[in-house]
Amino acid sequence: MATLPDRWSVAVDAETVTGGWVTSLGDPRLATLVDEALAANPELAASAARVHAARAQAQISGAARWPQANLELAGSRSKRSGASGFSISSAISDTRSLDLGVSWETDLWGRISARARAAGLDAAASAEDHAAARISLAANVARAWYDAVTRGRQLALARETARNFRDNEEVIEERVISGLNPVLDLRLVRASVASAESQVEAAERAADAALRALEILLGRYPGAALETADVLPEPARLPAAGIPATLVERRPDLQAARLRLAARNENLRDSGRNLLPGLLLSASGGTSSIHFRNLLDADFLVWSVAASLTQPLFEGGRLRAEREQAKAVADEAVHAYAAAALQAFGEVEIALYADRALDDEVRARAVAERESVEAERLAADQYSAGLVDIITLLEARRRAVDARGALIEVRNRRLQNRIDLYLALGGDPGESAREMAATTVETR
Repeated sequence: MATLPDRWSVAVDAETVTGGWVTSLGDPRLATLVDEALAANPELAASAARVHAARAQAQISGAARWPQANLELAGSRSKRSGASGFSISSAISDTRSLDLGVSWETDLWGRISARARAAGLDAAASAEDHAAARISLAANVARAWYDAVTRGRQLALARETARNFRDNEEVIEERVISGLNPVLDLRLVRASVASAESQVEAAERAADAALRALEILLGRYPGAALETADVLPEPARLPAAGIPATLVERRPDLQAARLRLAARNENLRDSGRNLLPGLLLSASGGTSSIHFRNLLDADFLVWSVAASLTQPLFEGGRLRAEREQAKAVADEAVHAYAAAALQAFGEVEIALYADRALDDEVRARAVAERESVEAERLAADQYSAGLVDIITLLEARRRAVDARGALIEVRNRRLQNRIDLYLALGGDPGESAREMAATTVETR
């Protein structure tokens, strides 16, 4: 892995976030939606089921370290025929047996223990995946929520714009009829009305799609019935990012990659001993009689004890190939872990830089919006006074609409980036992600 610096490349004025980053966004409605998604999202439920399956597999692998015992009650009836001279005779015999068998593959070289440890590490990695899935789901709900709010604000702006153009159309049509304005003004305004109405249609489709996407994340039927907020909140101060070295411990996905690397190393230890002999011990004891009543009589007791030592001699290269495969898989896990860590560091650096840049862009867009709206007002006054033509008025109005829409979008991008930063830092959406994961898995 690349050498880690002592600090992030972007210096930030940060504070420690308490109570989870969802709460720090200052949007109570969002916190409620995140709770709903964590309780009802089917993909998250599937993730919890995978944790259960991994833990069961770990228990299965660990069971091989212990002796296996089986109790068998059996009965049989057979008929035998024989010939003596010209006569044929037959005999029917019954056999009843009660047997207890015990077998144990001794872990001479630690191979079985290595397999059990690998399965346990895979189960722990699965639990970290579940914790990461919870954090990711919370982030996706927050993104979808603010996207839905943004699309709603853009729809309201498009409707307001179309309504203003229709009002202007009525006024200018009366002035054209009175001979105060040329027909060209009316044509241009009608074109603007049609364009604004098409924007309304596009904004309605976007708002509808955003609502349905959010409802799917919440585990609801996507009926576009959810009501959104009227404004986008201002983000709080940046969360404390710590130092790069601590990121590996905070992010569940990196913890999962580290655990899988450890599991592959255990698999490699197992495969490295596959050419060594194995010792199997077995014993059985029980009773056998033609009558069930004698099965508990010690006079009918039979028993056997056996031991076998097996040394692989020729497997067509399979055992050595398995070792090479395990080594390659372990090497892959090393590189995958390094790649995941570098990706995580990059996500934090990008989000930290973008946060500052987006703050600057929001301020610039706010100035542009304020000036454009004022310019539109002045152009309308001057057009009424006959000082400017319709082209100037329409251009001023277009600039004002564009500036208002751009300000809405950049505010949303700033919130989206802040969510990306929380996610990149392995941020806790509420209570401890690992505690939440464990609670979910244990209580399902």
